[in-house]
Amino acid sequence: DLVKRHERTLHAEQYRRAHPDEFGAGPRPADRSESPPTPHPLPPLTPPDEYSLNGEVTYLPPVDVPHAAHLAYGQSAPLSSLSGSSSSDGSAPMVPAGQVMGFNLPPLDMDFNSPSLPEPRAVFPLQIDTDFYQEPPAKRQRIEIDPLIMGTPTYTEMPIAETPISQLGVTSYDAIDPTLEDVPFTHSSLSSGISPGWEDLENTDLSAEYLALFDMETEHTNRAEIHHHTTRPRLRVHSEVCVNLRTLPNLQFSQEAHRRICDDISMRVLNLGLPETLLPSFTELQQFFSGYLEGFHRHFPIIHLHSFDPLRSPSPLIMAMCSIGAQYRLRREKAKNLFVLAGTMSSQALHNGLPIVDGSPEPAPLWVMQTRVLLSLSGMFSGMTSIVLRTVENLGLFSIDFRLRKAVLNRSRRDHLSWDEWVHRESSKRLLFGMYVVSNLISTTFGVMPGFSHTDDLDFEDLDEERFWNATSSEEWQSLREISPPVYRSTVRDILGRLLSADQATKTAPEISILTMLLLTHALNIHTEGIRQAVELSPPSLYDTILEPTANALSACEDILAAARQRKDSSMPWTEAEGPLMFNSEGVIHMAHVRLHLDMSVFNRLMLISDNAEEIDASASAFADATLRRGPHLTNVMRKAYDRHYVLVKLGHSLLRKTAALSWSLEHAVADWVGILLVTKWIHDLETNTVTAPTAEEKEILEGFKLLLAETDCEYNGSSLASAVAHYRSTMLNDVWVWGVTPRMAQVLQHLAYVYEERQRSLQTTPTQLLVFLMAKLEHAVPTVKSTHQRLSLQQAVQVTRLAAPEDDFD
Repeated sequence: DLVKRHERTLHAEQYRRAHPDEFGAGPRPADRSESPPTPHPLPPLTPPDEYSLNGEVTYLPPVDVPHAAHLAYGQSAPLSSLSGSSSSDGSAPMVPAGQVMGFNLPPLDMDFNSPSLPEPRAVFPLQIDTDFYQEPPAKRQRIEIDPLIMGTPTYTEMPIAETPISQLGVTSYDAIDPTLEDVPFTHSSLSSGISPGWEDLENTDLSAEYLALFDMETEHTNRAEIHHHTTRPRLRVHSEVCVNLRTLPNLQFSQEAHRRICDDISMRVLNLGLPETLLPSFTELQQFFSGYLEGFHRHFPIIHLHSFDPLRSPSPLIMAMCSIGAQYRLRREKAKNLFVLAGTMSSQALHNGLPIVDGSPEPAPLWVMQTRVLLSLSGMFSGMTSIVLRTVENLGLFSIDFRLRKAVLNRSRRDHLSWDEWVHRESSKRLLFGMYVVSNLISTTFGVMPGFSHTDDLDFEDLDEERFWNATSSEEWQSLREISPPVYRSTVRDILGRLLSADQATKTAPEISILTMLLLTHALNIHTEGIRQAVELSPPSLYDTILEPTANALSACEDILAAARQRKDSSMPWTEAEGPLMFNSEGVIHMAHVRLHLDMSVFNRLMLISDNAEEIDASASAFADATLRRGPHLTNVMRKAYDRHYVLVKLGHSLLRKTAALSWSLEHAVADWVGILLVTKWIHDLETNTVTAPTAEEKEILEGFKLLLAETDCEYNGSSLASAVAHYRSTMLNDVWVWGVTPRMAQVLQHLAYVYEERQRSLQTTPTQLLVFLMAKLEHAVPTVKSTHQRLSLQQAVQVTRLAAPEDDFD
């Protein structure tokens, strides 16, 4: 499946000619449905416009119920077809021009204390700005905005639609080829009617392969030789090989489970007029759930799969998991519909707020908050403005539930637990982990304050090892407990204190789980943000003194991960269950390095959810013109960043752009986002700073980036290297289409690349060009001057300027 997708994306034209039956008999308009050419060499650098960001969706105001039957549908704007059909498979026609679409599914209710939706509801017509669909494919937004989710809630009657949303005229398209939208997932070994199992999906997973290749970074920098023999470890990550880490449970949904899930959904949203066509089919349920396991669970293991029973698990949690899995199966419309279903049902479960027992608030049911965490992660990085804003507004629930749940954990018994009791306790700790990670990713990406601190909020027991979490039964779990040496349980806060203090390094460093290590790296991100703010308010003489301990702690984290990779009893760098978590930890550490040196206060990161091109240009200009404080610490970070770029290029940048979304976590997308901002800002400062000359090491790194660009066949004409790097790295973010925020990251980088290019050109202007520019400015200012004396002075200045420049330049 991956090889075929690779051929259809990198070699779209050749594949289309070789397989004409897959693309229809007739020719297709080149400006509507043809995939864009291979992005190397890069297209000309032009300022992005508003169509590069998002299409405008306009809603007519809701109408009263008595007048619902008299709605006039003929006044809406005509909806033009993108490729002659509305659904991805071309099976349903577009909505005819002059008509509007009525949607009957309620929008995602993100208000946990809002009243339930009363009946009846009124239809609201939809008007879509068709100019967006007239843009060429290269300018189309990769993540389509779901009008259903973007709609304003109305509390009036909404009749049931008989047509699935995928056939209601909402055009879909893929980041590379529109024909790849909603490709059904099938495996060659499966017969018709048999649901794919986990074994059938192993051949498509690339995470272990990339993890092995990513060891090139360690070899390239020789970190093991530099640090491991000169410093004592502050911590150790458990790295014992365990066979149960290599497989995940083969969860198969039965027809009975599918029927029970659909009945539970219908019961929960019975009053909302839910059409049966929006429920996932039996095959879709299995495909989407397996997509969640394959693409997401290994990066975010907060659900205990071995005790997961589809017959007893609440349907909102299953729909939240399937919504994420549908994204990895490229079924975007289904993903959005399942997202709405899970959000609506989980909000209804919290209709009366958090439970109150004996006058004291208690944490919400475990499954409810697991659902909300998964939905928040999907919503915040969906690229949809309204969903992002609603998710931010409801992060307060995480803050309250986090502290209530932490208090319950600290009061509860932790010794002599049965398997069921341990699973519930560990699931609660991993839920705290999930809330903390989501908060940090949101803070890093959008610049909002994190909802948690790195001190008091981490005062709970550290997370257990993956071998216990992946035990398939109570007997296996008990056996592992009996053969394992007793481990002293500490709080995550105490472990973080040990990591930050070099004085506590000993020969017998305490051993922690890899999930605890990943949580520590996120905590260090929040810590580094506070340190950076302290640096900004401190005199320059204290700059290195304040940075040194935190920089050493981050280097210690790198040493801990490098030591964990060097196991002697396995040919693989990590096991399949541990590997992605180790890999994610590396990305988060890089993110912390960047946040320690990059002042993001001058760059409004909420531009990632803005559709105003002028505001994005203004933020990009402010970021490019801001002062960057260079020094040895920043140079060291830039060398690490160069190593990451080096590895990405050596892995095969063209194929990597198409497959990273299937194997890499969202943490790497965010780390690349902030990392590229710092790298390009640093390169731009070296190219334009006329006060501080670059050092020999800075020049060496700069030349390295030029060589890497040459290996990627990117056009670099010697003007602005910062612009070329930003433009090239935007292509990878633009292809990571699983998460809707990454194309927006790419668009902002393209704006920034244009600003870098303009700044570089202004510095390369000749004296004659400056005189011409001055003359034009003077001529423009003459009519605005009221004083006759000043006007005459300006006119004389214009004449002097004309005499100073050759006549040909004015032509």
